[in-house]
Amino acid sequence: MVLQERTQTILTAVLGVIALGLMLFLLYIQVTAYQETRQAIGEEIAAIKEVEVRLAELKRLAQQAEELEGRKASLDRLIPLQPEEDQLIEEIKEMAVTSGVRFLEVRFEEPVDKEGYIEMPLEMAFEGRYHDLLLLLAALEEGPRALRLDEIKVSHAGGCAAEIKADLDATVFYRVQKSGKERIARRDKDETQAM
Repeated sequence: MVLQERTQTILTAVLGVIALGLMLFLLYIQVTAYQETRQAIGEEIAAIKEVEVRLAELKRLAQQAEELEGRKASLDRLIPLQPEEDQLIEEIKEMAVTSGVRFLEVRFEEPVDKEGYIEMPLEMAFEGRYHDLLLLLAALEEGPRALRLDEIKVSHAGGCAAEIKADLDATVFYRVQKSGKERIARRDKDETQAM
């Protein structure tokens, strides 16, 4: 019986040591898993911060893209892809009426091909009072279409003594839509000339 008690005590002690070892092993596994989880959480927090920075940059770029699209639309209006003579004439007529000037005529001359755009010279004739003609010139300067005044000839109008006739030589512009091959050839030519 003493032997049996001793065996039982040893067996209990061995089982206790095994249970303690098993608990320590499980505790080690839990601590390791906890550390790995904390490290993963830290990495995820860093990744989230990185994504937030990228998101803020993308939002800024999206806002900038909207602003650039607005500018591009404005520039497209200043120098369109087509001559748009009819629309130009209507705009000039409207500016003349708004300024209190009579629009007499407009004549388009032969377009001049420049690098990346075309100049379209035109002659315009107006009659009105001096102050009203100045208002027209200001309206042409601030108009929706890029316009360069090359020459202004002022003479006495045939009617009222206070009225004068203004012949304007001006130039408007429109862009040339070139294919990709033409742009590359032009760039290569420019690079060759630069050397």
